[in-house]
Amino acid sequence: MASHQPTFDDIPISALQPSPTREPAPPQSHISPPERPNLFSILCDALGGDISQIAVPVFFNEPISFLQRLAEDIEYHHLLDKAAQPHLAATPDRAALVAAFIVSQYASTADRASKPFNPLLGETYELVLPHRGIALIAEQVSHHPPVSAIFVKGNGWTYHTALQVKSNMSVNSIEAWPEGTVHIHFDNSDHFMFEKPHTYVNNLFIGNTWIDNAGKIIVRNHKFITTINMKRASTLPFRERKGLGQLTGSIVSATAKSRTLRTIKGNWTSHVSVDGRRLWQVTPRPPSSHTTFTKLSAWAWHLNSPLASRNCISLPKTDSRRRPDQRALEQGNHALASSEKSRLECEQRDRRKNHHQGNKLVQPRWFELRHEPATGRKEWKYRQHYFHAKNNASAEWPHDHPDIF
Repeated sequence: MASHQPTFDDIPISALQPSPTREPAPPQSHISPPERPNLFSILCDALGGDISQIAVPVFFNEPISFLQRLAEDIEYHHLLDKAAQPHLAATPDRAALVAAFIVSQYASTADRASKPFNPLLGETYELVLPHRGIALIAEQVSHHPPVSAIFVKGNGWTYHTALQVKSNMSVNSIEAWPEGTVHIHFDNSDHFMFEKPHTYVNNLFIGNTWIDNAGKIIVRNHKFITTINMKRASTLPFRERKGLGQLTGSIVSATAKSRTLRTIKGNWTSHVSVDGRRLWQVTPRPPSSHTTFTKLSAWAWHLNSPLASRNCISLPKTDSRRRPDQRALEQGNHALASSEKSRLECEQRDRRKNHHQGNKLVQPRWFELRHEPATGRKEWKYRQHYFHAKNNASAEWPHDHPDIF
């Protein structure tokens, strides 16, 4: 492990207030999913087009926001902790651990056809886990188009990206792909970057719905190029999902590409091995009855811990944990979740309409567009102020944040 104390905004992560946590457990009262309305009647007008702007009924959501979904991607951050060890700098072993971490991001998507809540403009999510040595801040920085940004600080590494998810709907499936570059920096200036592959929701109307992630991931670094080929499973209707999750890959020198330095094999649902050595193994998922009949992983479940803890007092009004529709859905109150979701969406439309009439629109507070030399594009970058502002809070924190909920 990297030996120094990890910091965020020049504050030791160990000194930041921990986020509330919880473990999956049987519900205190009986909670069961309602009968869902007919999906075809809702989505048929979107055939052949982008469905990202469609207001999907709350019955098709899971009780987590897309900002929290971004935080799910760092569940297996211990792989980056290992990769950050100084003796692995500029070695193919570091590149191998980065590859395993990238694949691990997809394990939680298996069998999860429900949609996370679209964050409102200005919505935020923070997570502080001092015992793990990580902290993060995420923010919805744009509504049209919807763009979500995240910055994570760990023990010897940082992780950041800003993603816009696009999608296309065909006769019986949805294809979704996030646009944006993911960056992983290590403290010795070792920089890895990649784009995420496509996700497919199969058998949308006919047959058992299932998820696949497929495509070629190219991870670029000044010394190594890693290629991960995630194979598309068989999509024949009513057939077994043959080959789901299978992947292969390689690590080559950036200057001598004909020579393979490491060979990657595995399955994004379960494990990754490099040169026959197991680097990552999935954590078993809890029973759905322990996560209010969702299919969330234990890590995802704890991301939306309730607000009863004193650790939530200092959460800003914009934090995803405070979304009333999302919380109502988790608690099994689907009628309230639906009405609150409609209210929040209407109020956001009104804010945008009032903006065109001269009123001030909610602006990104913790991220800004800056030039990224590695890609040559403007990308959303963290401003370096969130936890500094929180730790030096005046009487106004967290009340000076916009009341978007």
